[in-house]
Amino acid sequence: MKKESVYFKGRRGRTYDIVEAEANHFADSLLIPEDMIKGVVKTKKYLDAIAAHFEVPILAAERRLLYLGYKLTES
Repeated sequence: MKKESVYFKGRRGRTYDIVEAEANHFADSLLIPEDMIKGVVKTKKYLDAIAAHFEVPILAAERRLLYLGYKLTES
Protein backbone atom coordinates (compact mmCIF):
# COMPACT_ATOMS: atom_id res chain seq x y z
CA MET A 1 0.00 0.00 0.00
CA LYS A 2 1.36 3.39 -0.99
CA LYS A 3 1.80 5.94 1.80
CA GLU A 4 -0.07 9.18 1.21
CA SER A 5 1.72 12.33 2.28
CA VAL A 6 0.43 15.79 3.00
CA TYR A 7 2.70 18.71 2.17
CA PHE A 8 2.61 22.41 2.88
CA LYS A 9 4.75 25.40 1.97
CA GLY A 10 6.83 26.94 4.73
CA ARG A 11 7.49 30.63 5.10
CA ARG A 12 10.68 30.36 3.03
CA GLY A 13 8.86 28.70 0.16
CA ARG A 14 10.18 25.22 0.94
CA THR A 15 7.75 22.31 0.73
CA TYR A 16 7.45 20.27 3.95
CA ASP A 17 5.94 16.91 4.73
CA ILE A 18 3.43 17.40 7.55
CA VAL A 19 4.78 14.31 9.37
CA GLU A 20 8.30 15.76 9.26
CA ALA A 21 7.03 19.11 10.52
CA GLU A 22 5.21 17.46 13.44
CA ALA A 23 8.31 15.42 14.30
CA ASN A 24 10.42 18.60 14.27
CA HIS A 25 7.93 20.35 16.55
CA PHE A 26 7.96 17.45 19.00
CA ALA A 27 11.76 17.28 19.05
CA ASP A 28 12.08 21.06 19.39
CA SER A 29 9.73 21.10 22.38
CA LEU A 30 11.77 18.40 24.11
CA LEU A 31 15.17 19.94 23.37
CA ILE A 32 14.15 23.56 23.89
CA PRO A 33 11.56 23.69 26.70
CA GLU A 34 9.40 26.79 26.76
CA ASP A 35 10.11 27.64 30.40
CA MET A 36 13.87 27.42 29.82
CA ILE A 37 13.91 29.47 26.65
CA LYS A 38 12.15 32.35 28.40
CA GLY A 39 15.13 32.71 30.74
CA VAL A 40 17.74 32.26 28.03
CA VAL A 41 16.37 34.99 25.74
CA LYS A 42 16.74 37.48 28.59
CA THR A 43 20.53 37.10 28.46
CA LYS A 44 21.24 35.87 24.93
CA LYS A 45 19.97 38.03 22.10
CA TYR A 46 21.50 36.28 19.08
CA LEU A 47 20.09 33.16 17.49
CA ASP A 48 23.46 31.41 17.29
CA ALA A 49 24.04 31.95 21.02
CA ILE A 50 20.58 30.60 21.87
CA ALA A 51 21.12 27.56 19.65
CA ALA A 52 24.54 26.95 21.23
CA HIS A 53 23.03 27.16 24.70
CA PHE A 54 20.61 24.33 23.89
CA GLU A 55 23.14 22.50 21.69
CA VAL A 56 20.76 22.44 18.72
CA PRO A 57 21.06 23.68 15.12
CA ILE A 58 20.25 27.34 14.54
CA LEU A 59 17.28 26.32 12.40
CA ALA A 60 15.78 24.37 15.32
CA ALA A 61 16.17 27.34 17.66
CA GLU A 62 14.65 29.66 15.07
CA ARG A 63 11.71 27.31 14.49
CA ARG A 64 11.05 27.01 18.24
CA LEU A 65 11.24 30.76 18.87
CA LEU A 66 8.85 31.47 16.01
CA TYR A 67 6.44 28.80 17.22
CA LEU A 68 6.44 30.38 20.68
CA GLY A 69 5.63 33.79 19.16
CA TYR A 70 9.00 35.51 19.39
CA LYS A 71 9.75 38.05 16.68
CA LEU A 72 13.12 37.62 14.96
CA THR A 73 14.92 40.57 13.43
CA GLU A 74 17.95 40.88 11.19
CA SER A 75 20.96 42.49 12.84
